[in-house]
Amino acid sequence: MRNYLLLILLVVFTPLQALTNDLDQSSLVERGEYLVYGPAACVRCHGSIEQMEAFENHGEKIPLGGGRTWHMYLGTFVAPNITSDRTQGIGGWSTKQLEETLRNDLGNDGKALIPMMEYHQMNDADLAAIIAWLKTSQPVTREINRSHWSWIGKIAQWFLTRSASTDIAQIPPIEPAPTAEYGRYLAEDVAQCGNCHTRRSQTTGRFEGARYAGGSHLQTTINPSLYVVPPNITPKGVHSVIRDWTLADFLQRFSEGLKLQGSHMPWGAFQHMNKRDVTAIWKYLQTVPSSDYNPGPPLQTQSD
Repeated sequence: MRNYLLLILLVVFTPLQALTNDLDQSSLVERGEYLVYGPAACVRCHGSIEQMEAFENHGEKIPLGGGRTWHMYLGTFVAPNITSDRTQGIGGWSTKQLEETLRNDLGNDGKALIPMMEYHQMNDADLAAIIAWLKTSQPVTREINRSHWSWIGKIAQWFLTRSASTDIAQIPPIEPAPTAEYGRYLAEDVAQCGNCHTRRSQTTGRFEGARYAGGSHLQTTINPSLYVVPPNITPKGVHSVIRDWTLADFLQRFSEGLKLQGSHMPWGAFQHMNKRDVTAIWKYLQTVPSSDYNPGPPLQTQSD
């Protein structure tokens, strides 16, 4: 905690570019590793695809060699190798390039990326920690397929690139504590819980439902004809799965890992979260408005 308090004090007065030079490097890297394999769940998409089962079922800290693939109407998108390898990974990227990718969804070529990493409001200290860990991670030299935008995707990419900011916002840190305030930061800006647990348009991605009242159909990772539907997790909603839970129940669930095969919930990563952070998220969820929306069973077909 003392090391993280030092990080908070320094970040207020230090540009993000200088953080990795001025802070105790081991503490910064340790924090970055915790975020990557814990609440930020970078491993859920960027983990080496051939080792993904070890992560999802057992929470193993697999290398971020990439390879996970999504087929969408905007194109085919492949999670890249983000290890420190200089030829196939991000080892040759500058800190500024990594900042622009995480803050503004821009690749190292200056073009927009598919907006799947919504870390735009992650604070400067945590952003610096993740970058520090990535730059010191074990390199994996493996070439994987590149992402390809469809013709309609290329039009979308053009508009996304034109509208993207090239400024690196400065976002002050918040002290980690088992509070609803810190839980809001983790749930909204780091773990992005609401992005799945809120119903979204399947064509535009816009939010259509009550926040945390249950999500859209997400194709499972094991059967293309089945869809997993994130549940309602508002505090007192009639159909909320946590309506009758206690904090102890919530903590217990986070420790149990994956139960529903094909789920998009990064339980392998969340197993690494500490009690303070899980408690903070629980306290934040108790403050969100309750909704009686019923998203239905966790596994459905597209027509359900």
